[in-house]
Amino acid sequence: MYFLFEGNPGIIEFYEHFALELNKSTGHSVVGISHTGHLYHESVKHWEPIDLKSQIADKVKFIEQYMIDENSADDPKLRIDQD
Repeated sequence: MYFLFEGNPGIIEFYEHFALELNKSTGHSVVGISHTGHLYHESVKHWEPIDLKSQIADKVKFIEQYMIDENSADDPKLRIDQD
């Protein structure tokens, strides 16, 4: 299993093609999550960046929760499993 923590942009959907290819070439699941606060929606008029320490804490929390309950990674996050 691969956890995908992207760079810039911090929106997981940008990396969908890469995640699909990684899954296809390795046969392993790929799980990814956007950076906290990174999303695109027309209703968002103002955005404040989240500091690095908070970004890391959110990723640790995500991995811990994911390891407890794999289904928790299915909602607004990208998960690609082998066919």
